[in-house]
Amino acid sequence: MAMTLRPKFFIHSSQRDMRDLCCLGLFALLLACSQVISQNLLTMRSGLEPSTVLKEDAEQLFVEAMKLAETGDRAEANKRLDGACQLWIKGGNSEQPARARLQMGDLYRNGKQFEASLTQYRLILQIGDLSTSLKAATYNSIGEVYDQLYQADLSLPNYSKALQLARAHNDYLAEAQVLLNLASLSFKKGDISRAVELAQSAVNSSHQAKDQTETARCLGFLAQMQLKSGLLEKGHRNLDRALSLYREINDLPAQINLNCFLSGVSLSDGQLALARDQAESALKMTEDLVRVATSTPQKLRNNALRWPCWLALARAQRASGQRDEALKSYFWAVSGTVLDWWLVYAVTEKSAIGFAEERQAAYRELVDLLVELGKVEEAYNAYQYARVRTLSGLIRSRPISLSRANDPDGKMSALSSIIALRKQLLSPILNRPEREALERELSELELALAERRFQAELSDPKRRLAFSRPASLKRLQDSLPDDEFVSEFCVGNDRSFVWLISRRTIGFEILPGRRELEGKVRDYLNVLSTAPPNLQLQSRLVEQQAIAKELFTTLFGKLRNQLPVDSKLIVIPDGLLNYVPFESLIHNDRYLIEDHEISYLPSASLIELMQGPPRVALARVGQLDLLAFGDPAFPQSSKPSITRKFSPRSSAIGETLDWDTINLAPLPRTRDEVESIASLIPKERRQLYLGKDSTEKAFKQETLKKYRWIHLATHSLINERNPDRSAVVLLGGKEDEDGFLRVTEIEDLNLDSDLVTLSGCETGRGQLLSGEGIIGLSRSFLIAGSRSVIASQWAVSDISTAQLMKDFYQQLVGNVAKPAALREAKLRMLHSSLETRHPYYWAPFVIIGVP
Repeated sequence: MAMTLRPKFFIHSSQRDMRDLCCLGLFALLLACSQVISQNLLTMRSGLEPSTVLKEDAEQLFVEAMKLAETGDRAEANKRLDGACQLWIKGGNSEQPARARLQMGDLYRNGKQFEASLTQYRLILQIGDLSTSLKAATYNSIGEVYDQLYQADLSLPNYSKALQLARAHNDYLAEAQVLLNLASLSFKKGDISRAVELAQSAVNSSHQAKDQTETARCLGFLAQMQLKSGLLEKGHRNLDRALSLYREINDLPAQINLNCFLSGVSLSDGQLALARDQAESALKMTEDLVRVATSTPQKLRNNALRWPCWLALARAQRASGQRDEALKSYFWAVSGTVLDWWLVYAVTEKSAIGFAEERQAAYRELVDLLVELGKVEEAYNAYQYARVRTLSGLIRSRPISLSRANDPDGKMSALSSIIALRKQLLSPILNRPEREALERELSELELALAERRFQAELSDPKRRLAFSRPASLKRLQDSLPDDEFVSEFCVGNDRSFVWLISRRTIGFEILPGRRELEGKVRDYLNVLSTAPPNLQLQSRLVEQQAIAKELFTTLFGKLRNQLPVDSKLIVIPDGLLNYVPFESLIHNDRYLIEDHEISYLPSASLIELMQGPPRVALARVGQLDLLAFGDPAFPQSSKPSITRKFSPRSSAIGETLDWDTINLAPLPRTRDEVESIASLIPKERRQLYLGKDSTEKAFKQETLKKYRWIHLATHSLINERNPDRSAVVLLGGKEDEDGFLRVTEIEDLNLDSDLVTLSGCETGRGQLLSGEGIIGLSRSFLIAGSRSVIASQWAVSDISTAQLMKDFYQQLVGNVAKPAALREAKLRMLHSSLETRHPYYWAPFVIIGVP
């Protein structure tokens, strides 16, 4: 019988039914097995303690959270971490959530996610029954975040708490970590001897903790501090020990940093080949780390190691005569800092300034090398990256900042409590224990407010600081009118530079190095800022003019003949030159003010940002001309002052927490000054606050943006160490204001003025920072919205200041441009009488901002 062949895939219906039955049976068998297996697993887990089950689930969630955090999924990572912590707490373990959050916070901090790390650390401190050891570790970690963001005033209290807790618990490892951080903080403040002392204590504590990793870190830092302070034998011995330990524990980042430092040491010893080898070794290790990095935190951390290696290599190459190779290495070094600055450190004002200031050397050395190679224009453009541009970034972000809620973080309520405490401290009946208790409470409240301000910046960085591109030579030239020149200075260690730029020309001159240049500047300022006795006026004038002529020649060299008479000059100073009134320098036996209108800017980027047509009276509906404050009615406990300066008293705990208006001399001539200025302006276009009405509250309650000019004739408080505490002094209220209009309060104001005049002593001074300029009162008013500020460089005379201001406003009311008006007022004083001919009387006030 013939058979019919069928394809293999064809199955008879009866066979198909049989297959389906088999499949169903097999599925039922598998289901039964799986149920048995599941039941067995449940039986096994049910035999465990509930806490064990919760622990295993929590640990699994934590592992997942850490993996997600490393890949950048922060929201999901935090969700799993929260779940893990809830399970641990449910299982009766309150310590493990703290340790987990500490580990997560460290991961975020290493990845430069500072806000996320602080959130985790603060959650730890909310856990009840937290061990002393974990509290110490948490406060230390919070301090490290603030430290990394250049918030020394915030990091120090947290380090102090951590150290106190570590010592109370005999936690030697935590003690070593905190002591090392405190040593680093002392070094940043310039106190190397204190840094050595603290680092040695950290080494001792790490030995007691028997922790090899921490011992290596402490020894490495101690060695560097010892070498910097001249303890060469001890330094080299500890350096060898640290390197040996780093290799033993395979700590590559530490080896990289130490090799960069060693390259510098070798360079200073003249061992050029060794310096280059050490830099190249550090760079190779860094590139190896970058290649193997997998997570975002690892990549960020390893990338940050690159630029110090390139800088060390560039220095070694340049010293060896390899200038072209050095140029490439310098470019790699500075490009790394630009990226880090904007992506990481531009989150707050202080971190942006601090990071850039620490890295000034790389930019300035690059500029110097470009000049050496004859690339003067490229040098100027490179130098603009050394200019931090934080001020222009803050000004650009003002529309964003003003569009937000006035007080979203509750800062005003905290400030009210602080003001109330400050007023209590003014009571004369307080005994010493009461005063010290109030000062401690005040210190804690001020710290809390500072942290709140910092947190607001950190959580919304673009609200405060927008990107501001650096100026370029071409754009700058295109923005200048035909009769305007820009003179920009760069002060370097070995030599300095000046560019004289107009719309059609670029002049350049090499100047002496920092030490020689600033020595001459100090000598000149000492002569200039001292009131000349009447009997010695002529001899003092001869002395001043001789030094002024010499300093002008030093600062301009061959460029001195390239500045046409009657041209306008914008000076962009650097270093101590920020305190020099260039009007008082002499060229061709004439003061510069006699031939030029002069104004000042912190950086060239502000010219393009702030330039625009000057306002005229009645430019906007409802706009008024003048808001003026003068002659605050301070208590009459002292004689009227002939100057407008006072010194803050120090508190018992070593920090200026408050200032006493009771000890302020009244300034009756400031009333005359304000009334004299006001007489030039119609009553309906001005608002005056004098005597008892000259209060801080009145100033803040005014609609400040409607005034074209704001004039403040009163005392000023200048704190060069902590510029946030600098203030314009007005009268306080019974409860709501203390009378000190501080920098931080000024920056929150909403101005739209052409000019703020700070008619007090040293109002143009502040904290002088490389690349950023002066941080103080004048800068805060520019941030608040004024296009320019007039401020003084030294303690001014009441009589001459009142006359200068009247003459200035007389010109201003006649629609004369601000620099021209100030120039005319100074010329009148210079030529009016012998008594006011000395620049001490007419030179201290300068105009900062857009002409």
